[in-house]
Amino acid sequence: IGIQQFEENRLGDWIYVDKTAHVYNMATGGKYFFLSRPRRFGKSMLLSTLEAYFQGKKHLFKGLAIEQLETEWAEHAVLHIDLNAKPFKIIQDLYDLLNDQLTVYENMYGSVAVDKSPEGRLRQLIRAAKQKTGRNVVVLVDEYDKPMLQAIGNEELQTEFRNALKAFYGVLKSADGDLRFAMLTGVTKFSKVSVFSDLNNLMDISMDDRYTEICGISEQELHSYFKDDVADMANKHQTSYEGMADMLRQNYDGYHFAPNTPGMYNPFSLLNVFAKRQLGSYWF
Repeated sequence: IGIQQFEENRLGDWIYVDKTAHVYNMATGGKYFFLSRPRRFGKSMLLSTLEAYFQGKKHLFKGLAIEQLETEWAEHAVLHIDLNAKPFKIIQDLYDLLNDQLTVYENMYGSVAVDKSPEGRLRQLIRAAKQKTGRNVVVLVDEYDKPMLQAIGNEELQTEFRNALKAFYGVLKSADGDLRFAMLTGVTKFSKVSVFSDLNNLMDISMDDRYTEICGISEQELHSYFKDDVADMANKHQTSYEGMADMLRQNYDGYHFAPNTPGMYNPFSLLNVFAKRQLGSYWF
């Protein structure tokens, strides 16, 4: 239930719901992306999949849709920034987290920043990573909005977080010539005027009907990947397969991210149902 790393999933005896066709479409159809989805909906797994793809780890994609689509498998430097690991009670919490993660990559790519601010270090790091690898760099940001969400109700602190993140994310536009791909994910879509005013070239795919199934589990995927689980649930609850499918649909389907598109199931809820063999309100 808690596995959010693509490589761990693929190397272990786990089910992976194949989203790699979407990964390929993004990688070949654009450069800067933004995706908003509810919590526990698979955003971290998506970024982990993108990370493995851009690192050229072809062996992890054996048997998946992208194996038939990608021919190059070029290896890029991937900077994966995760803002989900701190409570963010003061602005220093954000600086500490960014600096800790930047330090890891600076050591990896031999980057020495003159400007010690997070945004200055990121800009130099992107240059250094490109110079060392000879290819443009990939930047992935998970839970881009976590600090601001933590500061709701504290307007002064939220403004501090917003200004710091605005400068940090703005680097992605100024470093355009050195970037191959960038994606930010979160649970909310804050006004572009505030956080993304310096990064106004993002393609927002949150409500794009081409990508409604990029996270979560569709009806078709439910019956393709979890048919045995649905059947086991049906036996336990003494109903037919179709009857159990209806119960699951009534309880966990219904996320629609564009008009007239199929409903999506929250994966966290479904995986808990199948693990515990019990219908319950797992999401909240």
